[in-house]
Formats: sequence, C-alpha cells, structure tokens
Amino acid sequence: MSRAALAATVIALVVVATVAFNISLYRRMRAHLANMPAWTGERFDDALAERGVAPQIAPVLRDVLRPHYGAGVAPHPDDSFAKFLQLDEDEVLDMVEEAFVALRLPLPAKGAMVEVPVLRTVADVADYLGEQVAQRRGTRA
Repeated sequence: MSRAALAATVIALVVVATVAFNISLYRRMRAHLANMPAWTGERFDDALAERGVAPQIAPVLRDVLRPHYGAGVAPHPDDSFAKFLQLDEDEVLDMVEEAFVALRLPLPAKGAMVEVPVLRTVADVADYLGEQVAQRRGTRA
C-alpha cells in the first residue's frame, strides 16, 4: 500500500470516527430529552426552590447555562457537567464566575486562594451559589 493510500485510509477512518461520535452525542441528547418530557424553565426554578436555593439564582443559572443547551431546552438540576454537557472543571468555574457577576457577588481578589467544592451537576452549582448569596446576606445583616 502506498503512502498516499495509507494517508487516505487514515483520514477516512478519522472522518468516520468523528461522524460516529457526533451521532452518539445526538442520540444521548435525544434520549435525555425523551426521559424528561415537558421540562421547562419554570419547573427548573421550582426544583431549585424545593432545594432551598434563593429565588434569584435560578434565572441567573439558566442564563449562564443557555449556551450549553439547545434552543428551548431548560437545564435539569441532575444534569452532569462532565457526562451530559461535556464541560471540564475550568469551564464550570468560568460559569460560576459569570453567575457571581450577574448576582452582583464580590469576586475573590486575584491570586486569593478560594476553596470551591467539586461541582459535578447543575444542582451543585445552584447550591454553591445559594451558599454564597446566604453568606453575603449574613455579613450585611
């Protein structure tokens, strides 16, 4: 087999693997949506309220998460960042920072060591933001 034929074969395999991966992602998204019929932003807000999360957090969290979901798809508290949304830890922390700004919470000083718990799901982020809002409210009172 010539080098050109070998290169063409490798490229074809990469293309097939990429297409298969995209089909797999599409099927996972469809299966996920099928398991959560009629999930809406209002139900998301209610689910967070049931967890005791401050009411101002749900709309901010939906806005921060909107780019990672399809049009018209509301997040679910049990959605996993790594498995479902395929986001790494840095991307999750960037979203938390964006939520801090939207909630008008003070950001830690540059270089300050801040202990952030492991945030695996949307609910984990909601709980963390709720704790931060409660702490700020407690220090102001």
